[in-house]
Amino acid sequence: MTFLSTQINNISDSFTKEQLLERLELVAHKIKFMDKFPILVLDSQNRINPIINSILDFAGAFEVQKTEEAVYIIYLESGKDLATLTKTIPAILDPNTAAFKNNRILLLADQNPQKAEEWVSLIEDIAEMTHPGYFVFGNEDQTWSRFQCL
Repeated sequence: MTFLSTQINNISDSFTKEQLLERLELVAHKIKFMDKFPILVLDSQNRINPIINSILDFAGAFEVQKTEEAVYIIYLESGKDLATLTKTIPAILDPNTAAFKNNRILLLADQNPQKAEEWVSLIEDIAEMTHPGYFVFGNEDQTWSRFQCL
């Protein structure tokens, strides 16, 4: 994640830089003792959405290309908030996927991260989404939510 390292290194405020590095280290330290989960990120048309694939590994996940390979399916659409996704996603869900059957459908609001702090928050969100109980950053139902399938 050299793009994020570069952004953090360009921050002039040493306190902010240190805080971001500590937040990332917290996630990295916990993740190295956990299994990484296969994640499929889709848009509201059920097309693969690669927008966050570059940070999945750091958040304790890895990208897959097929629904049958995914433990979690994350729906993320550029420019869409949680309310919009909540209205759109039910019509396109496939009840035959393992993610659906195990209530592992996740909705992620488009956060359009540009700054280092926004990328760190997104990494925290994905870690919390895919490792419930191990991470609690408090953004559930604000920037992301679990879609209750059953």
